[in-house]
Amino acid sequence: MEVGDNHYTLRFGGPAVEKSDILFVDDSNPNATIIGDLADPETLRELQFDCIVLTQTLHLLFDMRAALATLHRALKPGGILLLTVPGISPVGRESDWGHTWCWSLTAVSVRRLVQEQFEPGSIHVEAHGNLEAAIAFLQQRVLDDVTRDALDQHDPSYPVIVAARAKKSAVK
Repeated sequence: MEVGDNHYTLRFGGPAVEKSDILFVDDSNPNATIIGDLADPETLRELQFDCIVLTQTLHLLFDMRAALATLHRALKPGGILLLTVPGISPVGRESDWGHTWCWSLTAVSVRRLVQEQFEPGSIHVEAHGNLEAAIAFLQQRVLDDVTRDALDQHDPSYPVIVAARAKKSAVK
């Protein structure tokens, strides 16, 4: 399952993907196969998914804890949650999502939130970014304005994006 569209599911899952569901918060997305709010435990059935791809979505939900509980419950034993959230970021007042933007997170906050549902040894969290990448992102500069070397540098003090992988215990 993926939120909004299934671009990453199909791109990285390839022929291994047997079924791909798309979650959207309302019925305005004609490609959505599931409509609902992740903070509502009734949105997703229990033990439904092998993998959930949640990119740049968790920060739009005020009750992130409830959303993570819903996601954990919806994963099959051994299922994987892949998520990204913004760290240093413009809030996006002019975007479609600016009015629902609740949080920007760090690797520490993501790890602590995910550990409430998943076993600590099953979680891998990484922050990506550096001062130059953060400044470029905040100034809305395009990729051609920043050198690849500058983007490849890592400085944990300037997390532009935080990514996590969590695996649900194989034992129910």
